[in-house]
Amino acid sequence: MPTPIVDLTRVSILAEIVLRAGNAQSSNARHDLQRAYTGFDAQYPDTIGLSVLFREGASLDELAREGAFPHAKLSFTIIGRIVNALAAVGYNLVLYITPDSILPDHHSLAVAQHGIVQATLPDDAADALIHSLNVVDNPYRARHP
Repeated sequence: MPTPIVDLTRVSILAEIVLRAGNAQSSNARHDLQRAYTGFDAQYPDTIGLSVLFREGASLDELAREGAFPHAKLSFTIIGRIVNALAAVGYNLVLYITPDSILPDHHSLAVAQHGIVQATLPDDAADALIHSLNVVDNPYRARHP
């Protein structure tokens, strides 16, 4: 059975938040996103994309608490900004529902062109994502030994 996808026509794209651990404004942001996009998840072998948190109705604070990421910075935006940024360069947002036992709101953010999910993250799509993301300090930073 294929991995389910968030139906973006059924969510409030001007209110719903997507959160990613790390700093999308760093000098290596494009490279970091492209490297992360190619990751493989054995639990969801038919998906590709960036690891993000999303839950309909969740606040940024709720998602950041759930993640408890070790990163000093968090990157976030509303879905509508990503949709518009990607559309401006010819892509569409695909948000796979890929929960796990640690992160029940985990999703994989992929980009598609002409209905085909891209196997790698193109430069222009990566740049569009970078420009759509805001960066904040992570107040719930988990310190891992």
